[in-house]
Amino acid sequence: MAEPVYSIFVGAEIGLLKGANCEERAWGNLNELNEVKRENEITCMCWLNRKQTKFYYGQQNNIITTFDVEASKISRQVKMNIGEGKFKNIHPYQKKILTAVSSGDIKLWTKKGKNVLKMSGGVDLACVQQDPVQTHLIASGGNENPLKLWDINSPTSPIFVSKNVSEDWLRLRVPIMISTINFIPQSSKIVTGTDLCKIRLYDPSANKRKPVLDVQCGDSPVTALAVNPSGNQIIVGSSKGDMVSMDIRKGKITGKFKGFSGGIRGIQCHPTLPYVATCGLDRYLRVYNVVSREMIYSFYLKSRLNCLLFAKKWPSAGESASSCPNNENSTVDQNEDENAPDDLWDKMPVLQTESTTETPSGNAKKKRKSNNESKSSKKNKTSE
Repeated sequence: MAEPVYSIFVGAEIGLLKGANCEERAWGNLNELNEVKRENEITCMCWLNRKQTKFYYGQQNNIITTFDVEASKISRQVKMNIGEGKFKNIHPYQKKILTAVSSGDIKLWTKKGKNVLKMSGGVDLACVQQDPVQTHLIASGGNENPLKLWDINSPTSPIFVSKNVSEDWLRLRVPIMISTINFIPQSSKIVTGTDLCKIRLYDPSANKRKPVLDVQCGDSPVTALAVNPSGNQIIVGSSKGDMVSMDIRKGKITGKFKGFSGGIRGIQCHPTLPYVATCGLDRYLRVYNVVSREMIYSFYLKSRLNCLLFAKKWPSAGESASSCPNNENSTVDQNEDENAPDDLWDKMPVLQTESTTETPSGNAKKKRKSNNESKSSKKNKTSE
């Protein structure tokens, strides 16, 4: 069984599927250019199996496409009546496909396109996420749509519904504006990001409907969020292009990633390596080291990007940010030494001037001396 050629797959806003080969430092379009349409926008991606031989990606026109990684081509496309609104997410479940749209329809389909289950996640749904371990659990939330935890085996009603936070200091109600959701591994906790620049942590097992952690994260809406496999750290991206790492045990920001010039739409951590990949409106796919926060790879993919997917295949260790390819973004200055000499000044020739017996400073001193002598002579004359 051949391994996949590409290390990361990326979905674009105009319907193009792109693959980045980090080992060869190259990328390419994996579908035909005649599919470049706004209605073909790729909004979500997920692996079909653990072997990562195939993956699904959902498009804005209600089409679910299966991509064969080994053959490096599209193997199947099925159009489904997933509901009205924007395609929010797609997940595999027991050889079936789980879909969610912004109108609130969460449906389960067979591979042949037959609907076998339907849940109502509430209107104006912004995000739906599946628990990577307990795959029968899914979380949902949105605009004035609180966090809900669903069990696919009993879909009639959610098993957990969060409660809104307390009023603000002006005694005004805080609006519910959930923008992204993720599960904390090896626990029952769920973390959310909001359009109000908040990171909130919920624990359904503690019988507390309000968040156990509620902290401010920057000054712009949270648009993407990923959880480090260690479970103690999350990576948060914003609409302004800020990406930070946060320790959810203390609720404090521990570091900032540099190099962005546009809103961030997709963040994903590698399951085994200390890497995090991100993409967004500035058309760049970037890979960082989570520990050092150095940029390891950078690809300019020419299209506004929505989502990404890590593959198992990965280059050998030892790559560094100093050999970052295609890095046309001049704002990355992590290896720049502020005290280093400027090469431009070192290369400029030194102008030689003729030596003079009197310098301007010397002339100034002589003038001061003569003025002092004249003043002293005048004093002597007056004293006489």
